[in-house]
Amino acid sequence: MRAALFLAPSLLLCAATTHAGGYNPELDQEVFLGDHVLGPLQEVTIPIYLEENDNPVVGFSVSLTFLDQGEGTFSYASDLRMFMDAPFGSLSIGGYDSRDESDLLWDFQGEESDESGPYASGPHLVWAPEGVPKGGEWVFTLRNDWSGSMDNIEWNNVVVTLHKIPEPATAAALLVLGGLALRRRDG
Repeated sequence: MRAALFLAPSLLLCAATTHAGGYNPELDQEVFLGDHVLGPLQEVTIPIYLEENDNPVVGFSVSLTFLDQGEGTFSYASDLRMFMDAPFGSLSIGGYDSRDESDLLWDFQGEESDESGPYASGPHLVWAPEGVPKGGEWVFTLRNDWSGSMDNIEWNNVVVTLHKIPEPATAAALLVLGGLALRRRDG
């Protein structure tokens, strides 16, 4: 009976650190992409090297502040198209002119994003449940994807948050430690 009490806390620890979406918010990593002013179909490429660690990435969220240039520009925050090229593959989200069916959509896609202000999208758990490795060069390309843009449009404080899960070996190690506590009590 006591043995179960020593094993249960390690199991609870594993369960308590996981978000309902399958990731652990304590492992989130923010990648700051900066402030950008982009004209029609103009883009900027931001290469970032991310250190390897043992926590696989299962998804991402994006936050930004959109600054429309005034009435009649017909520009939306969702006109921003973001390409993510990572060591394991590529994806894109948002945009207008060059978007296709395989692209992800912003949570604020379309006319609902015509006002200046903060916007957020995600979590997009595109690599769940197993996750993908984080290490290596990630290249982010931000593009004003509306050719009819009347002026340069600002997307400021663009932040990509990578959502991660604990390394599978970490969960196994916690179970082993629970087992050692069990064994020590029995011995």
